[in-house]
Amino acid sequence: MKKLLVFLGAMMMIFSVVVGHAIASSINVASVTASSTYSGWDVDNIINGVGINGSPPLHDEITSDNAWMSDRNDKTGWLIFDLGSTYTVTSTDVWQYGHWNVHPRGVKDFHILSSINGTDYTSVTYLTLQEVSTTPNAAESFSLDTDARYIKFDIQSNWGDGTLTGLSEVQFNGSPVPIPGAVWLLGTGLAGLAGIRIGRKKEN
Repeated sequence: MKKLLVFLGAMMMIFSVVVGHAIASSINVASVTASSTYSGWDVDNIINGVGINGSPPLHDEITSDNAWMSDRNDKTGWLIFDLGSTYTVTSTDVWQYGHWNVHPRGVKDFHILSSINGTDYTSVTYLTLQEVSTTPNAAESFSLDTDARYIKFDIQSNWGDGTLTGLSEVQFNGSPVPIPGAVWLLGTGLAGLAGIRIGRKKEN
């Protein structure tokens, strides 16, 4: 009986790990790179939460300290987000480049692609962000359904600025892809439990 209880406890721990992986939550993005960044600005501003306040979360008017802006003549560049490990990415929340005067710099059309290895990318979806001329502004949420470590935003156009493009913040939601070994252990454990029960029935 004691061995059975220990066995069941171990199986419950493994099960909790596997199920925990299946619960979607906000992903802590490891890093982001850009095709270019304007001098004095930092692309990390779009993943560090600076400028976001309140509930629901709103982004303040953009500055060089809380948003990203491309270098000149790179208005159709790209952004690549490294999630740190492989996730089942279910959605993304994107805060537009909000400003009363230079809002045409905001991203308009963009193509989302995903990759496991950072080299081979697969198309996920094409999206359009709304133009924002007032702040603070809320995020637009878009559904995604892809397993990836890397997410690429391939920017196709902005809202009319001739040289510059920007975004305020990007977040992703999802759950880590379960570790194959943990899933195998769970299956083996359940099979062992079933074997124990069958054996006891035969003894009885």
